[in-house]
Amino acid sequence: MADLDLPGGEGAAYVAGEARTCQMVRDHLVRERNWPRTSIKVKPFWTPGKRGPH
Repeated sequence: MADLDLPGGEGAAYVAGEARTCQMVRDHLVRERNWPRTSIKVKPFWTPGKRGPH
């Protein structure tokens, strides 16, 4: 993520996947890339060790 060459200007990110990974990506964009948190949508689909509804 740190080496990803992102285009300049305003943008948006949709991050989906494992919960902790999504959080780490969001935190990187906010803290290291100075993205506004409102420009990042996060959809965690699973968390290790937790079962979803069946």
